[in-house]
Amino acid sequence: MSGGVAVRPLARVPEVVSVAAPALGPSDAARVEAERRRLDAHPAMVDGPALMVAAAAPERLSVYAATYAWHTTDRVEPLPGTHGALGVQLALVGAGGALLWQRRSDAVDHPGGWTISVAGTAVPGPALEAQIVAEAAEELGLGAGDLVGLRPMALVDDRRGRTVQIVFCAGLARSARVTPHPGEVAETRFAAAYPGDGPAESITAAWWRELVRLAAG
Repeated sequence: MSGGVAVRPLARVPEVVSVAAPALGPSDAARVEAERRRLDAHPAMVDGPALMVAAAAPERLSVYAATYAWHTTDRVEPLPGTHGALGVQLALVGAGGALLWQRRSDAVDHPGGWTISVAGTAVPGPALEAQIVAEAAEELGLGAGDLVGLRPMALVDDRRGRTVQIVFCAGLARSARVTPHPGEVAETRFAAAYPGDGPAESITAAWWRELVRLAAG
């Protein structure tokens, strides 16, 4: 682990095991409730279901069901028994090995930052592969048939950003048409490395270079 971030290559999706949520003391419970109220009052954000990570390894993830308010609360001051939220991310590789980057819209979390392709907070229930396919449809209008050779690529454990990401990689079918959702994506661009104008999205800024290297391999 370097600088609080560990990036480990994956040969398969880790086993996801559900565990009990940690007990919150009065002050932590009050922080989560205050954050829930803030999200509920936000015009573009929702305190929906989320998976939080109790322990992470390439072979196995221990997770518990919570809501997005737990994630955003944990980012400010860590909650007990928690590594952060579980997320899914997708590196889309185009012609010549260039990656598809997207700049997040001003209406979502981490507004205005560039990030690699598609990302979302994992939720209880569906398999992680199904969740990243759904995120690709929601953000970029891509269907399962547009994603060629979808595979798990990396486990990112970012203690500073309070997130654990399962990163997938896929090529784009020749017939694929990227149609960004304007409420989530401000613009997209193919580039072999960081596009360079404007900030990187605050969480993935710590590890995007490693994802570019792995996607190229």
